[in-house]
Parts: sequence; structure tokens; C-alpha cells
Amino acid sequence: NFWRAVPAMPRPRSRRPSLRPSLPFAFTAFLALSALSLSIPKLWLGACSAKPARLHHPSRRRLGTRASQVQVRAAALDAAASKAIASASASPAIDSNDWFPVISNVTITGISAAEAFAIYSHLPNHPQWSSLLEEVAVSSDPTVSRWSLRALGLGFSWDSRTTEETPPRLLAWESISGLPNRGLASFEDVPGTQAACRVTLEMNFQMPAMLRPVFESDRLSRMASSILSKDLVKFGNVVRTSVGTSRNSSRSRPVEVKQPLVNVTRADKLGSMQGLLWKNGSMQFKVSGFGTKQTTQEILEGVAGGMPQLPPGQRCRGLVDLISGVGCSPAAVGPIVRFLQDHGASLASTAVVGPWPLVKFAQFIASLAKQPRVGFFTDEKEALEWIAAAP
Repeated sequence: NFWRAVPAMPRPRSRRPSLRPSLPFAFTAFLALSALSLSIPKLWLGACSAKPARLHHPSRRRLGTRASQVQVRAAALDAAASKAIASASASPAIDSNDWFPVISNVTITGISAAEAFAIYSHLPNHPQWSSLLEEVAVSSDPTVSRWSLRALGLGFSWDSRTTEETPPRLLAWESISGLPNRGLASFEDVPGTQAACRVTLEMNFQMPAMLRPVFESDRLSRMASSILSKDLVKFGNVVRTSVGTSRNSSRSRPVEVKQPLVNVTRADKLGSMQGLLWKNGSMQFKVSGFGTKQTTQEILEGVAGGMPQLPPGQRCRGLVDLISGVGCSPAAVGPIVRFLQDHGASLASTAVVGPWPLVKFAQFIASLAKQPRVGFFTDEKEALEWIAAAP
């Protein structure tokens, strides 16, 4: 009776850790899945383009007339299969309406549409504000360019052609190799203001029909729109820094973003890191994938080597971009702490942005180095606004 009176203990529930990839990595995985899905039909058609071999039954001689009938039917099936393969090869594997659109816009105060267009239309500038692009190179044909994307060790490249350029209002392009995509950027002055413009960017990616329900989900749409919105905010900051007080000056050639004093990049099999230092004191560290001790140390040494080139008394504003990162080696903590101890006094403010676990780890490193004036964020827009408002 005693044991019957004792209630049964509930079994503990096991909770699986939440694995939520960062936005650029998830969007990069989406591009990889699209490219792979688009290549599968072509590979299947190429493997099936040869005429299938006849099947010879071992008892054909004994079957006589029936064997002849089977042979005729097999020949008819061969002809039908060849006709179907030829028809599939002639028709596109992807329907022209299967496009995944991403649209966003930003209003840039203090800048005219002509100035924003001049910066944007110079395509090699794009990696300065894009969280996914690694390089854009223009070929001997000024309308053709090579675009390279890299995140978490995954790399993609494609060629694009400028289909329309109407300064200072419109720039359109479409891919001619690689993952099918096209885009349209429009620029317009905001009426009723002394100097402000609105930039609207529309990107479209072609996708397989069978994956269309996945790509049209609200979660993926919001993720892609968030990436595009953050890149446009960074574009606005780049334009303001580049144009400055020369807003009303006329230019007859493309405007190039001022080159930094230091631009060092290191990459290995686990990830990559980039360090940038400008003459006005802007400092940026961008981590993709996993940060190792050697990569971190070389980047910090490169940036530290350029700091003596800054004007006397110039304070720095730092941005540590961990959005595309997945982790950092514990052995890299030492070089980071030493860099902050040696050069932390020159940092007026530093913002760290990325996934919350990485931000908490960065907060631990800042406490070890006793570095003041450091803000920690999971939203890039908030981080940039905090840096701009910091004294």
C-alpha cells in the first residue's frame, strides 16, 4: 500500500539546443541550394541524352513471333523516350516565372540621387557595404562584371551584364552565368527636403519550381529582406563618408570610395577575417566562419601597423562584425587582449555586432582587457547608429 501511495516521478524532458544560423550564412545556403537544384536537371538530361540500349531476352529465339512483337514494342518505346528527352532538352528546366524577389529601400539624408548613383554605379565599390560580396571585377567590356561571394568557406562566382544604365536614376543588370539572378536599383530625390534621396533595390533569384514553396516562406523572405536592408544602411554610411561636403560638385567620372590605409585579409579552411583602417579613424574587423589564432593575430598586427599613419591625436571608432562568424578559438583571446591593451586608448568607441553567443564571448574578452566604451549588439543597424552617436 505504501508504494501505491507514492506518485510516479515525471520523466525529465530533454531539450535540444537551438541551432539558428546567422542571416548571411542561411541566405548563402539558400543560394547554394538553388544553384545545386538548377544543375541537377542539366546533369540528368546529359546522362540520359544517349539512346538507351535494347534489352535482349535470352529466350527470344524460342518465342518466335512473340519475340518480334516485343522487339517492335521496344523500338517504339525507344523512339518515344528519345523524343521526350529531346523535348526536355529543348525546353528550359526552370519556368521563367519562378523568381524569388527581395525588395528594400533606404532614405539617405544629406545626399542627392546623383551622388548616390555615382557611388553605386561604380561596381567595385559594392563589397564596401555588402555583407556577402567578396569582390566585383569589371572586365574589358564595361558592361560585363565578375561577382564573387564568400561566407563560411562557401564561395560562388557569376558573371553579370548591365542591361540598363540611366544616370542618375536607374541601374539594372542580369546574370549571364552561374546562379540566375537580376536586379534593379532606382534613385530619386525626396521632394520637400534640402538634400535627401531614396534608394530602392530589387533583387530576383531564379529557383527550381519544386523548391518554390520553400523559398517563398515568410521566414526566408524576412531573412533576405533584413540582409538587404542592412546592406542599404551601410551603403548610406559609405556614401556620406565618401561624398562629405562636396555634395553639389559635378563629376564626369565614376566616384570611387576612398581607399583605406590598411586593408588586410587572411583566410584558411575554417574561415576568413578582414581588417580595415581609414584615415578618418574608422576601424572595422569582419569575421566569416571560425577565427583561428594565426588569422586573428595577423589581422590585428596589420591594423596596428597602420595606426601610426593616422593624423596626430586621431581617435578611432571600431566595428567588429561577427554576423557571418560561427566561433573563435580560445587561443585567439590572447592576441585580442594584447591589442586592446596596447591600442585601446586610441579607441573612442567600439561596437560589436553578431549572434548573441559570439557577442557574449566578445563581452568576456572586453572585460579581460578592461576596455571601456564598448557596445554589444545583435542588430547591425543599432550598432551603426550607436557608433555615429557616440562622443
